[in-house]
Amino acid sequence: MTRTFNKSTTKLSECIDASDTFIATYSTVVCNEPYVLTPVATCVNILNDRNNCGKIGFKCNATYKSCSGGICSMTPVVQLTQPKIIWQGALNESTSYEFSGLAIPFNITLYNTTTNYVFVTTNGAICLERYCSQFYSESALPNNEFYGTTAFPFFDSLYIENGTNQGVYYNIQGISPNRTLTFEYYEKHYNNRKLYYQFQVLFFEAKPGIVQYNYLDVSDGGKTATVGVQGKNMLPCINPSSILSICCLGSSTGPFIQYSFRQPFSILSNMSITFDTNNNTYTVVLLCGSKTCTMDEVCIQDMCV
Repeated sequence: MTRTFNKSTTKLSECIDASDTFIATYSTVVCNEPYVLTPVATCVNILNDRNNCGKIGFKCNATYKSCSGGICSMTPVVQLTQPKIIWQGALNESTSYEFSGLAIPFNITLYNTTTNYVFVTTNGAICLERYCSQFYSESALPNNEFYGTTAFPFFDSLYIENGTNQGVYYNIQGISPNRTLTFEYYEKHYNNRKLYYQFQVLFFEAKPGIVQYNYLDVSDGGKTATVGVQGKNMLPCINPSSILSICCLGSSTGPFIQYSFRQPFSILSNMSITFDTNNNTYTVVLLCGSKTCTMDEVCIQDMCV
């Protein structure tokens, strides 16, 4: 039933009668900050949603790359498809060092370690199994503060800013037995907040012993970072409480590959490094659209020249 009322309608009895039925709809959706309820009863994060940037309905135009901190921005966007959040400035506040455990649905292998559980640090190190340093100390590889097998895609003083889409993400693509686990980092440098780093780390279910680092944007060429991979080594040691105890010594006793340590211009945007821990080797290429270029070539309009 539809009724039209004019300004002279002043009494409730003129608006309703006994046959009228009132229907009211109330949203049961509750959004926790920084998420805000939209008119269609969904929650959006107004700190990093480019279609609701800073407030519901405010869209960032094509001039901008992203919404960051509730402001349309030229800073990069996360490249993963449907990424899952490990740590994000818009949700988890600022941090300069955090690590989080993650169970994955298939095994990955580096060196002498096969596992379906990893620890991911916000400072650019990924530890297989549960042996991950709680201390922050950069050094050339092997780094004896990391006791287990560890990937170092960009180990440095990294920083995630509160209220932004900076963070660490992951997704899993493909079907068994050819799934790929990808982590994506998007962070600033702790000592220079104008420097940005965005890179991905890929592990392959069908390629045990292989890890790939793809660098999307590197502001300073990696001049303060450690890049490489190292394995673990279990050796017996003497423990006063048990002469038969076994302890895990630092990975300085195991195999490793160091690509760079605080080396200027060693890491370029659109560069990819693949580490083969089966043969203890690595290869470096430039990503050029759908092609890959050697390091003595340049990429021009998706062509290697």
